[in-house]
Amino acid sequence: MRGLSVRISVLFLVLLAAANTTFAAALDDGKAAFEKGDYERALSLWRPLAEQGNAEAQRDLGWMYETAKGVARDEAQATQWYSRAAEQGDAKAQYRLGVVTLYGHTSTPVEHELGLSWFEKAASQGYAPAQRQLGAIYEVGDFGVPKNDALAVSWFRNAAEQSDVPSLQRLVSRFEFGHDATTPRTWTRKLAELGDLTGEYFLGLAYIHGLGVPEDRDQAIYWLEKAASQHGFSASLAKVSLEQIENPNPPLMPPPPDFDAIRSEALSGNAKAQHKLGEIYQDKNSTLHDDAASVVWLRKAADQRYAPAEASLADLYFAGKGLPKSDELFVYWLRRAAEDGNVKSQLKLSTGYSRGWFGLPKDEALGLKWKITAANTGNDEALLEMGRTYQFGRSGVSKDQAKAMDWFQQAAEHGNIQAQYWLGMEYERGRNGVPKDIDKALFWLRKAADHDDGDITQEAAEQALTRLEKGEPPLYLPR
Repeated sequence: MRGLSVRISVLFLVLLAAANTTFAAALDDGKAAFEKGDYERALSLWRPLAEQGNAEAQRDLGWMYETAKGVARDEAQATQWYSRAAEQGDAKAQYRLGVVTLYGHTSTPVEHELGLSWFEKAASQGYAPAQRQLGAIYEVGDFGVPKNDALAVSWFRNAAEQSDVPSLQRLVSRFEFGHDATTPRTWTRKLAELGDLTGEYFLGLAYIHGLGVPEDRDQAIYWLEKAASQHGFSASLAKVSLEQIENPNPPLMPPPPDFDAIRSEALSGNAKAQHKLGEIYQDKNSTLHDDAASVVWLRKAADQRYAPAEASLADLYFAGKGLPKSDELFVYWLRRAAEDGNVKSQLKLSTGYSRGWFGLPKDEALGLKWKITAANTGNDEALLEMGRTYQFGRSGVSKDQAKAMDWFQQAAEHGNIQAQYWLGMEYERGRNGVPKDIDKALFWLRKAADHDDGDITQEAAEQALTRLEKGEPPLYLPR
């Protein structure tokens, strides 16, 4: 009888091992299918395992429903599967459940408490994304949690010690970037060694100026070259820094190839050519730099009511560059440029009246009039400014999120990168009267990321897209 019991126990263990092997194989096959984009096969492999109680399969199934991979986006289904895995102690599922509960929709105070509890359970198991998000929440005081800087830093440090890049970036921003030369660049170095663009650029700058590290030209070049080889705003800055290191006293630039043609047109009275000639003489990096000649040609064009030249003269009077500084003459030429259709001048004049700057009387109604005039041209920057006007209640208008949304939408449709990024972030977060819509968030963030001018907003949009594709919630900056 005892021998039979032993044989049954052995058989049970063999069957259990075989089942575990089968489970593992099905999980792996599902992952391979998912990574290839064969979501139907992944679903067919994971669902039976999930229904049999496998926590990893349950979490993976939740991810498919949360991100609409092979199934319709369904927050309720995602929550159900994450819950089943989370209750078994799966840290990743606990984190995802916290994300869906807090960020998946406009959450209630009861959901705040529940979502935070799941973050804390995942964080207590050492899961870095949960630690990071708790740091972000305590940093600003969100979801009913009072702001607690010490706890925020503690959670960021815990995650950073696991090489969590966003946490490292927050620590660098808070404790190292912009601080004096005595502050060690410990977190910056760790960030750089992980291949992060910002970390590489900041470490390169630190070696140039001896900030927290000894001055070291070779090390500066090493890290700046790494940053410059990447894509984004910081990569562009790294290229500039490298150029300054390798060529600190660049030779003056020769005249443009078409200089003679431009000068000939200017002499014949062409206002556009006169303005262009004035700009050439204004360039301090040119062998032709001559402030007096620049003023002469800009004035000739401005006397023909050529708005860009009027705007250039206004700027010279404002800065006292080649001309005596004069608010009165600045406003005179600024007003002429605005009246002649220069949008940037219209916006500057609007700011002057709205805030009572440049010696102008404060007149919010007149400031708004000039802003609307600029926006009516379809200029994307003016449309963006109108959006901000209603968003924050400027220029004498009341806050109106619906009108702000309308202006931001117009600016985004006209190609304004900041408006596109704003719409993407607002659709993700579902705030300021904008309904939460991840698909629209992705659409506008991709539009912003598609710009090729190395703008800092483009870099932020690319980072937001990467974060969204990983299912990570926003990492709020301090309010």
